[in-house]
Amino acid sequence: MLFGLSGNAQSLNAGWLPTINYNIGLKRGWKINGKLESRFNFQSPIYGLTDLQVGAAVKTRPNQSFSAAYLMRHEESLLSHRFIQQYTLVNKFRSLSFGQRFRADQTLNSSNQTFRLRYRMTFIL
Repeated sequence: MLFGLSGNAQSLNAGWLPTINYNIGLKRGWKINGKLESRFNFQSPIYGLTDLQVGAAVKTRPNQSFSAAYLMRHEESLLSHRFIQQYTLVNKFRSLSFGQRFRADQTLNSSNQTFRLRYRMTFIL
């Protein structure tokens, strides 16, 4: 279980995120993974959402991987489907790791369709 606390100028939210993860390593650099997670708030409404995610990843080079996943989200009375594609690149230097993640996802539900491109950069000393 994970306790979360987030806030901004308008509101403060606290709750807990019970999560079940699985990761299975396969031959030739392949992995499959999955996650079941629910979000509960300490204030009303108590129930937030539930995510079910399954995916696969392959290491294309020692420092690169590609993954794809499907996420189904139940939030209030809305069911959403998200398709995720991700490319990860990690360069290791003597005392520094530099990681980059490029992600595209498409979310579909009965009232909306969204497409996102995301980039994340990390440095580890």
